[in-house]
This record gives sequence, structure tokens and C-alpha cells, in this order.
Amino acid sequence: MTATNLNDNLTMLTPDQQAIINFESNANPNLAPANPSFNTYLLGSAEIQTPQATLQAGTTITYAFSPGAYTAAQQADIEQAMAAWSGVCNVTWVYQPNYAANPTTGLSTTADLSLINMNNNPNGEFEQTTQSVPTRQSGVYQSTQEEIVTDLGGSYGTLGDYATGGYGQGAILHELGHVLGLGHTGAYNGGGADAAQTNAYDTRTWSVMSYVDPNDPAAKYYAQSATPGADYNGNVGTGPMGLDIYAVQRLYGAPTSTMFAGGQVFGFNSNITYTTPAGTTAAVEMYNFAVNTNPIITLYDYGAGNTLDLSGYSSNDTVNLNPGSFSSVNGYVDNIFIEYGTAIDRLIAGSGNDVIFVNGQADTIIGGAGNDIVTFADPLADYSFTRSGGSLDVTGFGVTDTLTGVTTLQFSDRSVLAANLACFAATTRIATQAGPVAVEHLAVGDQVVLATGGRMPIVWIGRRVVDLAHHPAPDLVQPIRIEPGALADGIPARPLLVSPDHALFCAGHLIPAKALTNGTTIRQIERASITYYHIELPRHAVLLAEATPAESYLDTGNRTGFSNASGPIALHPAFAQQRREQTGCAPFAEAGPVVEAVRTRLLARAGIVTTADPGLAIRHTGGAAIIASRSAIPGHLTPDPRDRRRLGVKIASLSVGGTPIPLDHPALSQGWHAPEPDGRWTDGNACVPAELLAGGRLEIGLAATVEYPVLDISQEIRGRTSFL
Repeated sequence: MTATNLNDNLTMLTPDQQAIINFESNANPNLAPANPSFNTYLLGSAEIQTPQATLQAGTTITYAFSPGAYTAAQQADIEQAMAAWSGVCNVTWVYQPNYAANPTTGLSTTADLSLINMNNNPNGEFEQTTQSVPTRQSGVYQSTQEEIVTDLGGSYGTLGDYATGGYGQGAILHELGHVLGLGHTGAYNGGGADAAQTNAYDTRTWSVMSYVDPNDPAAKYYAQSATPGADYNGNVGTGPMGLDIYAVQRLYGAPTSTMFAGGQVFGFNSNITYTTPAGTTAAVEMYNFAVNTNPIITLYDYGAGNTLDLSGYSSNDTVNLNPGSFSSVNGYVDNIFIEYGTAIDRLIAGSGNDVIFVNGQADTIIGGAGNDIVTFADPLADYSFTRSGGSLDVTGFGVTDTLTGVTTLQFSDRSVLAANLACFAATTRIATQAGPVAVEHLAVGDQVVLATGGRMPIVWIGRRVVDLAHHPAPDLVQPIRIEPGALADGIPARPLLVSPDHALFCAGHLIPAKALTNGTTIRQIERASITYYHIELPRHAVLLAEATPAESYLDTGNRTGFSNASGPIALHPAFAQQRREQTGCAPFAEAGPVVEAVRTRLLARAGIVTTADPGLAIRHTGGAAIIASRSAIPGHLTPDPRDRRRLGVKIASLSVGGTPIPLDHPALSQGWHAPEPDGRWTDGNACVPAELLAGGRLEIGLAATVEYPVLDISQEIRGRTSFL
């Protein structure tokens, strides 16, 4: 794929954004010198362009390092910054190993650009031209030799050190921008930037060439900021920013390199590389968030199939995948910008509670361990939903987004839980003499295939719509979802939904589905409503639902709970197991050795990854303190299924400023289980209200933890009908 020049389409930019590009490049859209311009260079040149006769024709720049000035690692850091520029414009950098210093100037006689380090240089880091000649018209200069002087021994930051504000890497990017002919984005040099700010886009949010912090209230146009609230905590940009890319492409044209030609992974697990002078491949580390731990950066790419991987973050991030939009990640505000015209097609979320805006271009969203929300631009009625494997496909306006591990879908008119969109999935299939048939299509008299191989006719079909949104005890009736292959190879053959008390035939016993849950491959999901079907045979038997041995209907006194039964309808059917032990076709077991043996086998099959690390943290909100941690349901992860509490950590003691807080204090109500003799369990989000803190320091003593699942599988989408 060939890159196009961003300047070929300026319609999405505001006049103020275009003014910044003109000022920074000193070239207007017609490539004539932009006026007025400002002297940002030591020799008084209005524009510096390393040798090129024609704008947008591209160029090659040779460079050399002063002998002994830089370590190999520091040279690599500088070359990564060069690669970042050449990735966004038509510039090629060529290393000259022989410096060959001019005895008078000390500059290289073999290279266009000399890089020199002067430890404790009072001028800090700067770029300057040493030779220049007028070109194009009066007042516009083209340089023939330049130098960048760094200070790695002073207080200006270490190259490649992203943990200290990114200043070192940001500064070298800035000076290389000057080498390429970019000026500052305002009429300043070394000081006075706040008063001389060009307009609201003259900030480090938009340009690595700007001196103005986005949250500087002293800046002239602070009140008109295009990104109100942007806050980088003193850090600076670590790559060419949104308007820089326009400016440098105006001078040199679109890139010819394939660094950003599609298929790039930005963030964690980045695959963005450049070719070193030695001919090897190395990472461009500013795009790797495992290295660039404070990313303030623009994502540019002229191809497709690109990924933003935020999997390493636990922060609650807001990600907007629309080109020309900012995202707020890792505790910053508006620190990630997607360049106009750039497609990020795939997002991998972190473990926080993230909010994600899709871009209308067939995105793939992979949710993390948090409660992630995916936001769509239009009303719910404009979309359709289908289930494909473990993913939800959301289709609207000819575009399909694929979501995995997402909790909530936000539309312009309402939000819905992903689990409550289940009516769009396929229905449960029952094995019959004629083959598998969806349960709602069965009729009385149809021959059902039994697990033993025999057949029986259907004598009655029960149907009941349960309003779970208004049910007083929804956990009693919310469906259990059993993933394909969760019980054995090919069993179930497809996802199977049953009511919690519906029994499966395992190890010669009838075991209710709720006793087999593990939170992952067998788990309860949330629905707003569900239609349950039940199949009655001449006698209680085991039939096959999605190839899974499951009981037929046994009247235990709940027949009137179905809408097509005669007599009164129970308001809140619980589908209990009454009389099953006496009248069932096989022994019934809800706990005990048989259930524990079955669960042990199924847990091994599920391969659930756990950790002993509770991820304990204290969050302060509204004067209260939240004791936050991972959480787990012991009955999901152990052979004994009976403990259904969600447990975070067990607190042995609480105190504020040395004064103990009784663990049975009545104010400890939200997120706490009942006190025990040796402590009190949280549910993973336990609140210590402000009235108990009184501005003091909260201290906690830890009594116990549990094993925690590493990932919580989100509630997923299934059909509105299911087999009961």
C-alpha cells in the first residue's frame, strides 16, 4: 500500500490547526513560504531544510556521532527518534561511521548532521545550522550542514529514559524536527511561550515542537483549549505528534518506508521496528508501552490491520478509536492521539473498567478483566447481534464489530448488558429420531432420542417466560451456560443454557447445573428475561440436549409455573428439585463425594489459571476508602461447590490513626460479608465510609486470601430460548 500525503485532504482540520501547520513548516498548502514567519533559529533563518531542492520530493540525510560522545545505547536511542520521523515522511537517514572532524568547527566533514555531546552545557540541548544558503525566495534558507548538541551530563534528562517525563527522547525528537526544517509552533525560542502562543493548538498535545504544556493556565489560549483537561504530569511527547506529521509531510512528502504500512501493534507487545545501521532489526521503543511507560504519543499508520494493545494497564481507560480522537490511558488525560486518516482496527483492553468508542470501521474489541463498556453512535434498534464462537458480532450500517469479553454495550438511547442480548443466539437443540431439533420447534408426539439409545415420545412441552429484571431472587433462575466441550470432548456440542436446578447426568447421578459451575466454562450469566422450555416424556429419563445427557421434565409441583399449563401461574418459579430423590430416574446429588469427584475432573478440564496475589489496593473516593482486590467464589474453584460467596480478602483488623475500628461496626455494610471469629471477608470492593476515617490514615491487617482466577470471563450472549 502506498501512503498518501495528509496535506492532500485538509477538510477535517480547523483553521487554527492549519495555521499551526503553516507556521511550523513555513509552507502553506500551495507550498509557498507561509507569512508571517518567525526566527526560531540561532542564525536567523526563517526555514531550515536539510538538502532538498523541491518540497515533498523527499531527501536523504547523512549523520555522524562525535567520537566517544555517546554510548552504543544512546546512539540507538537517537536512531530510534530518527526512525520515528522517517516513518511518517519521506526522509532517509544514513549513518557515516567516519566522523572526520573539521579542525576549525569540530563538525563532521562526512555528514550533513553532526551529533555532539557537551556534558553540563549551560545551553541545554539545541540544534543549529552552521552553513546555509537562500533558496526559493528571499528570507528562506536551505542548510548544508547542521549540528545537534546534547547535554547528557546535566539535568536535561537521559536519552531513552521514559520514566522521567520522556524529556530526553522528546528533546532529541524536537531537535531532529528542527533539522528537518520544522520551527516552533509559536513565535518563541527558549522562553516566553505562554504569552506568544499562536492559538489553542499550539501545545505539546498537538506538536513535539511546541513549548506550551496543555494544562498551563498561564498560556494565552488556555481557556480555548481544544483538549480541556489534558494533563501529562509534566511529561512531554515521545514521538511526532498529530500536527507535526502534517508539517513534515508538507516539506518532504508521504513516507516511502513500510514502518507504518499496516499490521502494526502499538502499545504492549509492539511489533514496530526499524533497520539499524548494522542492517539488523530493532524495536522503536517509544511505541512499546512496556518501555515507554508514560506514553504521550500519536498513532499514525497508512495501512490496515492495526492494533492498540493496552493489556498491561490496570487503569480505567477511555479509548476512542475514531481517527482524529484522543484517548486517556494509564492515568493520563488525552495522551494518545489517533492521527486523521489512521485506522486502528483492533483494541486489546487492560484489566481496568474501560470505556471504548468504536469507529464504524469493523473493529475487533478484546475486553480485559474489568467491566468494559463499548460505545456505539446510534440507537440500539439500528444494530443486529449474532453469536460467533466466543464473540459477539454487532452489525450496523453495513459494518460488523466483533466483541469479546465485554460487559456492557452503550448505544445512543440506552445501554444493555452483553448477556441480555441473548435472544439473537441459536436455540437449544434436542436429539430426535429426525435429528437435532430446536426445542421451540418440537411438538407433542415427536420421538426423542435417549442417552441409552432408545426413544420416547414427547407427552408435554412446558414454556415459561421469566422476567429476571424484576425477579426478587434472579440467581435462582438466571441460566447456566455450559461451553462446548466443558463436560467431555464434544459435550456439549454447542453452547448449552439450562436453568440452575436442571440436572445433568454425570457419573451415574443427576447433578444440578448450579453445582457444576466454575465461573468460566460453566457459569451463570445475567439476562433481563428468558424463555425456558421443558420436555416431558412418559416417564422421567435422560435425553440429549446439544449432545449432553440431561434430564427430561419431572413434575415436582411446578407445572403451573409454565405459561401453557392449566391452573394458576406461579409468580416467581424457582424450578426446585422437590421429590426428585424419590421419583427420579437416577440418584440425585447436589453435594458430597460424587459431586466433588465430578467437579475435580471438570476443573482439571477447564484449566483455570489462578494466582495467590490478591492485587490489594486502597482507593479513596468521596472521603471514603475502598479496599479493592481480586475476588473469587470458592465454590467455583474447589471440588466442594457449596460456598457461593464472592470473596476478596479477609481483614484481621482495621484502624485509623492507631484507633481500632471494630470489624462488626454497623457502618461496615457495603462490600463486607458477615464477621467471623478471626476476621471479616470483603467481596473485593469493601467500603470504609468517610465517617470512620475522619481524615486519618487507614491501616489494615490481612488475615487470609484465596486463590483468584487470573481472568474473569464476562457475561456473554446467547439465545433467548433455552432447554430447562
